[in-house]
Amino acid sequence: MAMRALIQAVLATVAAGLCGDDTACQLEMAAKFAPEMRLDKNTLSRDRCLPGHPADVYWQRKAGHTDVICESDVSKLENGEVPTFYHYEECAGDEVVAIDYFVWYSHQKECLKLGFDAVKSEIFGDHPGDWETVAVQIVHGEVRKVRFHQHSGSYSLPPKSVEFVGDTHPVAYVGLDSHGSYHDQGGTGNCLYFQDYRRFEDDRLKLEGWRFLLDTKNRSENMPEWHNGNRAYLDGFPTPSEKGFGCGYQSCKGTDSWVAATGICTGKACGCRKSEWCDDIPFGNVTEEKPCEQSLANDVSEKVKDLLFGKSAQVSSAQPVGFAAALGVAMFAM
Repeated sequence: MAMRALIQAVLATVAAGLCGDDTACQLEMAAKFAPEMRLDKNTLSRDRCLPGHPADVYWQRKAGHTDVICESDVSKLENGEVPTFYHYEECAGDEVVAIDYFVWYSHQKECLKLGFDAVKSEIFGDHPGDWETVAVQIVHGEVRKVRFHQHSGSYSLPPKSVEFVGDTHPVAYVGLDSHGSYHDQGGTGNCLYFQDYRRFEDDRLKLEGWRFLLDTKNRSENMPEWHNGNRAYLDGFPTPSEKGFGCGYQSCKGTDSWVAATGICTGKACGCRKSEWCDDIPFGNVTEEKPCEQSLANDVSEKVKDLLFGKSAQVSSAQPVGFAAALGVAMFAM
């Protein structure tokens, strides 16, 4: 009788759009809503790193290798060998779930290099290791909110503003240099917050997140060492078991200055400037859209721009800025 009651309880939970502690159900839901990450057309020709497996870095670093590690084998993407890590969490409210998806990059190359030779040059944005994130809020089995992470910030949009594959998989366009996730293509190709190139043309250059999913919360005894080992072997970055934002994470991050008329962010984190929910709203909360307040000048310029060019002009439409302006903000690229 006890077993029958347990089975009935699990079935009732799944039928209600929630999984409880049923890890098989969590995996199924994570697969249903996993994003498709689309990379820039010049990722390979510009020697930018592809998404990869953290195990490759972990074991090489543990063996004492100190050279730059940069995944370049596109066949791993095509064959579904690159993992997407997920963190499932049920939120307060009626059938509300937040799922974070994490993708590993072994290295991020520079977005700007100044100088004439190896001795006098300065490099901005280059560093080993990189976790990138897309999060999905699901209510009653449907996507209600998608959060895109880039640099030190993030922003959330409703489904009407997001592209989908097969109705449930949000599309994220990946920046060429910094690997940030955005809802749109575009960019003018520099270190500015919203201007990393995102031009998807090569169908090989995409990570279908549902093909190879791993649970960040998996604590089974047979999990490999790299999943919960020494983060020093991931160049100081968290191991997969340490990843997970959940319901309480803010809907956006970053309110640094930006100019809506040009789309230029002059700070390190400007995600909230494009978010339909401000940073005082937890991602798991089911509320009406509530963007952050903007300055009067930005608000007016955004409305004028919308009247002249339409809403699409607000997204990644900035003209190339002068050298001094680009240099002034280049150091934020991380």
